[in-house]
Amino acid sequence: MKKFLLVVVVIVIIIILVGGYYGLVPGVSSIFGSDTPKDLGVVASVESFKSGIDKVGLVRDDAAAATSKSITYQGSHPVNISLSSEEITSLTQSGSWKPTWSLNPIADKFEMKISPNGTVEVSGLVDMNRLNGYLSSTGYKDVQSYLSKFNFLPNKIPFYASGTGSITNNKVTLNITSAELGRIPLPVDQSSLSDAANFVEREITQIPGMSVTSANFSGGKLNFKGTYPSKIKF
Repeated sequence: MKKFLLVVVVIVIIIILVGGYYGLVPGVSSIFGSDTPKDLGVVASVESFKSGIDKVGLVRDDAAAATSKSITYQGSHPVNISLSSEEITSLTQSGSWKPTWSLNPIADKFEMKISPNGTVEVSGLVDMNRLNGYLSSTGYKDVQSYLSKFNFLPNKIPFYASGTGSITNNKVTLNITSAELGRIPLPVDQSSLSDAANFVEREITQIPGMSVTSANFSGGKLNFKGTYPSKIKF
């Protein structure tokens, strides 16, 4: 679940950066005046992390997380759960309750807020150094090549996005209605959304033991049904 959520946010950032490089997003090179992401009011905690990890049924072997450059998965089990904004934020965000994977590019100050109507907001800082390592280690060198065009960017950049999304039988539907890099609002076109959906679908198939029968946001929760690996090792 943690890596699935990570990929959704990472692809949003990649779309924004690629669009900026090719002139689709004017002013990208001059947007960096703040290093503080938007506060969504979601508080991570050790209690929310424990309840989230128990629901997912995932055993973490994370003794080497701080230095590891890879993730491996073992086993698979059925999952039919609902996760709150606090649980998802705590599973993804860095904190004293768990070691942070060395290549997690959005662990710092990440928040996800799910509204009762199914709208999702995410905010945080994307670490460009970690993002390069993440894409390389997970086999996305085709996407990583774009990032070499953005050496002028600072190491950490605030991001924000909102919208809706769902997955049915591993097929992704995504509708991002608002996105910001730094404090500048950025347009996201339908072609980019299609590419993002394809990226997430590709990622799902690359996680051994994972399949998504259904995933949606409603009632202030992420509702997930499918299978998920039983153990993750860094």
